Amino acid sequence: MVVAGAQPTYDPRVIREVAGEAASRHQALVSMYGLTPGEADSEKAHRLYEQAAPITYLTKDDPPVYAYYTEPKAAVPAGSRAGTGIHHPNLGLYLKKHMDALNIECVVAHKSDGHNFPAEGVAFMKKHFGMQGLRLPNHLKPRCSSVFIK
Repeated sequence: MVVAGAQPTYDPRVIREVAGEAASRHQALVSMYGLTPGEADSEKAHRLYEQAAPITYLTKDDPPVYAYYTEPKAAVPAGSRAGTGIHHPNLGLYLKKHMDALNIECVVAHKSDGHNFPAEGVAFMKKHFGMQGLRLPNHLKPRCSSVFIK
């Protein structure tokens, strides 16, 4: 899989721990489960969060992942607007930790480190999925000579 800003879970408890309080207060995290605000921390909610989390179903036969992030790496300030950090790169590191435990390759890349998502994503797909004929469209090709795709 090649993903951008991936969230391995929509469990507000995990998001709070991994990405911060502001991210865990994203408006969709309660409403997408059909919960009222008063049910957000109930047993019913916890079951739903776990059942809906992709990471719950991670197994050793899952495909490798290249996950790319653009949100700042820094901790989200406590008083930030609700939802800030919902695509935090720490969510990618959380996924990587779980994938590493199963011996599945997981690359977490960040824009600020000079990674080129389109070029590296295509290279990752070629490497893992036999997509040798896959070509990067001209408008997505890197404008520097540090990234090459054969």
